[in-house]
Amino acid sequence: MYYKEMREVLDRRIPEVLNMPEYFENKLTYNVCSIGDKDIPIYGYYELLEHLFIGLITGKIKDNALLERTLDFIEDMANSADDDVSNLLQVQILEGLFGLERDIFINMEKMLRPKTKENLEIVKTGFFEPNGYVPKNTNSQNKKEKRKRLRKEYKGKQINEAYTCEIMAIKGFLNCDGFQSLLTELKNHNIDIVATDRRDEPILIELLLDHLKQRQYVLYGIDCVLPREEESVEWLLSLLDNNAENLKYILARDKFNETVEIIEEYPLGEESDEDDAPDIDKVLGYSETSIADFIVELDMIKNHPTQLADYYKKIRIPRATNFASDIKRLYTDTFK
Repeated sequence: MYYKEMREVLDRRIPEVLNMPEYFENKLTYNVCSIGDKDIPIYGYYELLEHLFIGLITGKIKDNALLERTLDFIEDMANSADDDVSNLLQVQILEGLFGLERDIFINMEKMLRPKTKENLEIVKTGFFEPNGYVPKNTNSQNKKEKRKRLRKEYKGKQINEAYTCEIMAIKGFLNCDGFQSLLTELKNHNIDIVATDRRDEPILIELLLDHLKQRQYVLYGIDCVLPREEESVEWLLSLLDNNAENLKYILARDKFNETVEIIEEYPLGEESDEDDAPDIDKVLGYSETSIADFIVELDMIKNHPTQLADYYKKIRIPRATNFASDIKRLYTDTFK
């Protein structure tokens, strides 16, 4: 299997994914109007397989023959010589399994084929706590369930004290003069900064916090002691010391983003015309936490370039190795 053919292979071997209700939801998610299957990005396309697989594992979908076909298909992905296929398997399918109940997760492990189990072991390093316990609610659980849970907790003020401290610390950073000055400069350069709905604010901040945590794991190992929220914010504030560099990079990153859909989303030979390509960033703009993410990314490129691909894998960026190479090239071209 090779990445460029993964859409066609999935269509042929597991056509049931096109009957998933999420298929039509994904078309809305990725701003797609037509019914052509290639309009859904490959990583979104394989989210459908994740939903199908989890439905089969949990018994919501009762079809043993389909389960066996799916297990075989995933095993073939695990055996692929193409690193992008392995990354697709780990990011879009296996990581989603860590939101399962513990007993279901254990039974699922017994079903997996040998090479798939090896890939699951790789993914475990990013989701297991140091004591080896698999939490019921992890960062990889279904995005919709996570969104519903966090909204309920935030609205009902059920978030624990430590979580509230983290949220408030990051909010303090986002509201500081240095960061707000950077946002003003970006707006002056026609970068659209989108106001965050109060209900979504803790979700976006938690995502940024998770990226900071994954950065620590990449740099210092899974057993490292995570910094306190004050230390995290102090480090983030230090990244604002050179806002001119931050501004220059984010402007270049914005232009790069305009090309990502054309490069990443379509199989070889099926590229969309430029006029038809989705322009998601220009339509939706950036949240404040996305801008903070870019600053963190810039620090990784400057100070830890050899670990950039591992960082992207941890934060579930599709085709992480290729994407890291593209971003390094962007940085070199921007600051040469």
